[in-house]
Amino acid sequence: MNTIKILALALSLSFGFAAIAHAGEGRGQVQVPVSAAKAVVVGPTAIHAYSGFSGAKLFVVAAVTGTDSDCQAAAQKSLGSALAADKIETLTVGAGQIACVASTGERSIELLWHAQKAAPATMMLARR
Repeated sequence: MNTIKILALALSLSFGFAAIAHAGEGRGQVQVPVSAAKAVVVGPTAIHAYSGFSGAKLFVVAAVTGTDSDCQAAAQKSLGSALAADKIETLTVGAGQIACVASTGERSIELLWHAQKAAPATMMLARR
């Protein structure tokens, strides 16, 4: 019986910590309740984000804890790009930053995102 309890605890902890994605993980989904802010992904990365409904904003803040609390603390102060329904938004997240999504309307929001494919190395170099 104790083995089952330990296994259940380990699984619940691993799923709890898996909520925040890191740049190399590629894609994810975030459920945002009404009047809440959630972490999406820790940088450095660039993402495409999509929501079937409007009523949310995307923004980037400094990653202090790397959790939802970073987003919640900055949600009211941060400017962001409004998510339009059925439109893909692009967001760049630098090193030491976290991408966030905050509900701005009277409905919960589901955000789907995926990392952009890396640009070819020649395009990333500055021209002289």
